[in-house]
Amino acid sequence: MDQPLQSTLEEITKFLTEQKIPHCLIGGLAVGARAASRATSDVDLMIDCEVEAAVDLLSPLKKAGFEPFFDEVEKVIRQSLLLPVEFTATRVTVDMAVAVGGLDFQIIARSDETKIADRLVPVATSEDLILMKLMAGRAQDQIDVRSIVRLNHKRLDWDYCCQTAAQIEEALAIDLVDAVNRLRNP
Repeated sequence: MDQPLQSTLEEITKFLTEQKIPHCLIGGLAVGARAASRATSDVDLMIDCEVEAAVDLLSPLKKAGFEPFFDEVEKVIRQSLLLPVEFTATRVTVDMAVAVGGLDFQIIARSDETKIADRLVPVATSEDLILMKLMAGRAQDQIDVRSIVRLNHKRLDWDYCCQTAAQIEEALAIDLVDAVNRLRNP
């Protein structure tokens, strides 16, 4: 991991810990922690706080060296449930997804601390990363899923993946169970 990314990760996780905001790493850095490292240019986190509390973080974030990534960031937070900032010291973007539902809270609660660049960081589990990436469905997400499965297949809790996929499928009317089963039994 390059120094700007490492510094940004260290500062944002330090900030969130000091603010007592439960959080976990998701996205490319999390995939790198669980499987093969891959190129990424930002830090993606999920945070457990209400939307208005996320808006209220803007002032303390600014004091900690993080600037809003958009002019109308409050609107972005409220509409997209995303708090995007940039660490001014490194110019690295940090995208913080505001947890809103049971699955989001479950992902944060199930995360475990993993050493990344000399700092313990809560990282989403391999299983939860797989489910998030399957739901997102972009080309890079498919590559990430294959990487996680290839390197962790025998250690993955496939029953958890199938049960959670069934819950997501029922709630969102998307086909996830078949996708998980294809990964489980290639």
